[in-house]
Amino acid sequence: MKSATFVAEPFARVDYRSMRSPRGLVVLAVVGVILGLAACGSPADSAPAESPSVARSAEPVEPYGEPSPGPDAATIEDVMLEQARVTAHEYLVVVAFSRDGLINQMQIADGFPPDVSAEAVDALDVDWNEQALRAATQHLEGEPMTRDELVRLLTSEFGQYTIAQAEYAADHVSP
Repeated sequence: MKSATFVAEPFARVDYRSMRSPRGLVVLAVVGVILGLAACGSPADSAPAESPSVARSAEPVEPYGEPSPGPDAATIEDVMLEQARVTAHEYLVVVAFSRDGLINQMQIADGFPPDVSAEAVDALDVDWNEQALRAATQHLEGEPMTRDELVRLLTSEFGQYTIAQAEYAADHVSP
């Protein structure tokens, strides 16, 4: 049995004989179902139009006013904040982060808004000195360096620890 092959040409020839195979029939059936569903439309499209006899509210509607938050608005924010807290905790379990480094990571890698990232990180009970010490230990495992080099690395854009946190780590790290 000859199988159909894809040819990247504008007017490629298709071997229609392969469409008679069970595999070709399955492909045709799937395409048919997809097209059939698309032709039916969504349930919202088929909803009956509002009858003109329905009474309207006497209150004027403000077309450009601020939308009032729905009953689930606070819930959505709470869920996002909880997800951000869990994400922050998971990062700290795996690797050492500074506060600012963790907030940036959550914004860039996970797409959390800055305010949500900061609130989630601040809600955790984190000893940032210990995080700096963990980071220092990890850095020294890879390459030995002087105290000043370690402090410079921890306070750089890559570490983002405060000077006090970096000095704490440099003073307490095991050689």
